[in-house]
Amino acid sequence: MGQVTALTRALAKAPSPQVDPSDGVQRVKSAYQTFGPFTFHPARHLLLFISAAARWKILAELVERPGELVSKDELTARVWPNTVVEESNLKVNVCALRRASGEGQPGRRYIATVSGRGYRFVAPI
Repeated sequence: MGQVTALTRALAKAPSPQVDPSDGVQRVKSAYQTFGPFTFHPARHLLLFISAAARWKILAELVERPGELVSKDELTARVWPNTVVEESNLKVNVCALRRASGEGQPGRRYIATVSGRGYRFVAPI
């Protein structure tokens, strides 16, 4: 999760927008553009999908403890602190991580489900 926090801090320190009157029309030149659920940072070669924050937190929790069982309760508490969420939220987000990573294709297995208990990151690091 430290990398997520560092990225958030770096983005918060992005330079302020500047006016660019080069073509006679004043436009605001920004370090980033936001459209739909995305934030695009061209100088950093970075595209963020804002609503996927929970998925990245889940992945970070699992990757920080490879091979270790991380309980559903612990993941839920860390990803959605001080919030009441249904267990299905966790399942849906883990499913989305699997789909995004191409899990299920030959040689691609990253997250194992321990039925009724939690999840484990199983790829070699």
